[in-house]
Amino acid sequence: MKFPIQNIEANLDENALLIGERIFERADYELTQVDRNLWTASIDQFEIEIQLVGSNVRAYSCECTTFEESGICGHIAATLFALRRTLNESKSKGEKRKRKSAQNLSINRILGAVPPEDLQAFIRQYARKNRLFGLALKVRFASAVPFDDNKAKYNELLDTVLKYLISRQGTISPQGVRHLAGFVEMLNNQADDAIAMEHYTEAFDLLSVALSRLLHISKKCGQSAEELHAAIGMTCLKLKLLALKALSPDLKKELWSFSRAHFPKYSARQFGIAGQLLEVALELSEEVPQREEIVALVGAGLKNPTPVEHKLTMVNSLLPWLARHPAMMTAFGKLLDELEEGPLLLRIAELLLLAALPKESIKVARRALDSGLPVDLHLSLRKTMLSASEQLGSAEEMFEHALWLYYETDDPDYYKICQSVIEKVPKRQFRKIEQDFQFLPGDFLQLTLLALKEDWDQLLIQLKNKDDIDVLIKFAGPLLERRPEETLRLFEGQLDLYLKTHFGPVPIRQLNKWLREIQLHCGSDLSHRLRRFLQVNFPEKWNYVKTDFP
Repeated sequence: MKFPIQNIEANLDENALLIGERIFERADYELTQVDRNLWTASIDQFEIEIQLVGSNVRAYSCECTTFEESGICGHIAATLFALRRTLNESKSKGEKRKRKSAQNLSINRILGAVPPEDLQAFIRQYARKNRLFGLALKVRFASAVPFDDNKAKYNELLDTVLKYLISRQGTISPQGVRHLAGFVEMLNNQADDAIAMEHYTEAFDLLSVALSRLLHISKKCGQSAEELHAAIGMTCLKLKLLALKALSPDLKKELWSFSRAHFPKYSARQFGIAGQLLEVALELSEEVPQREEIVALVGAGLKNPTPVEHKLTMVNSLLPWLARHPAMMTAFGKLLDELEEGPLLLRIAELLLLAALPKESIKVARRALDSGLPVDLHLSLRKTMLSASEQLGSAEEMFEHALWLYYETDDPDYYKICQSVIEKVPKRQFRKIEQDFQFLPGDFLQLTLLALKEDWDQLLIQLKNKDDIDVLIKFAGPLLERRPEETLRLFEGQLDLYLKTHFGPVPIRQLNKWLREIQLHCGSDLSHRLRRFLQVNFPEKWNYVKTDFP
């Protein structure tokens, strides 16, 4: 049983309908809504219930005997008639309210009703009274006004805008900066339209004037200019889009000259668009002299006393073209040879490695080594050089950098790298390392070569004679795998000698440091056995260690 309440007559017994109509006409009933979907009525002292789902009758019931016998009665029909009328009246009232609300004074209704000449008169009058509105009107519809010289038009427009926004003190307030960002967004939209209609010259006139004028006021905007920076960034994106179009040779040359002249400027770096302008210039650099000129400008920028991040932005923009044009890479490499800023050279080496230029990365890294670096940066540089040499498959380079990193970090992974390439490294490379690594102990390379060549007998003799626990820890890992008991005795002998010849708290702290390093690099088993050795042979000093270093 489910039917629309609007179709009562088609779904009920005819006799019940006739009786229901008579009851409905005499209006001798009460209709009540119990909840959203349940209605009740009282007719002739009988209780009727109607259940609705939306506008459909789902179920009904009546207390009279007729309903009990046949499942339908006139009381049900009368209640449904009454309910249908109630729902229809409610719907009609809702439509009237809706029509009434539609009579409100909306903007669209006013624009549709006011004659165009009246609307123009109002806009003219309001623009005279509200200068900001007048400026927005000019900026929004500037492209619709024909001019013989579009650059002159947009220069005049921006003159008017900036004259209004710049205060007597020569600055632009935060609110003024937000207004200016809104104006720039309007100009960007007009540039989009011009590009879409293939009016490329007009688009360039608009974008070039906007960028050149805005770059000149960078110092007037203060610190809170994020919205303006974003809007100017979008202007640069429009310029990049324009550079990809089928431009005439003259317009292409004009666009190249504009971007080439502006990307090195301080204001372009301040607004964060130097890299984008550089990419535009490179995109349009079809001839070798043009590319060489761009590379020379980037090189000059790298020598300026500007933040490293600005310099790296230019290098990052240059990298795709360096990879495609070897001549550019050669010219760029010569410029880097003139740099003496080690941290900058390190970052450039990292960028070259990420750009899949490992050979060039190593060259720049060597230049950074020559310039001198702090220990932490030296470590980062060696890691970069190791990664680059792995990409090149250069065994000599891999061995050199992995050996240096192993000496500084004791990381067994670097020892394994040395082990994997030792057979491919010529003897002359060992002599070169001895000369270059002057900061290493004189015999460190020889000890490493003994370990890599698995001459364990000679290595044990050398380590015993050297009597240096720090050096022993560096080689304990590979020794422990081949000669575990001899390695243990060697440690015990050196610890025994150390504790018998040194006194006071400082040597004990050193002892505790060694035990931790042994556990880290050689495993817990060796560390635990050495601890037991100390507990048995030096109980008083071992208690002191536990007190200070739990």
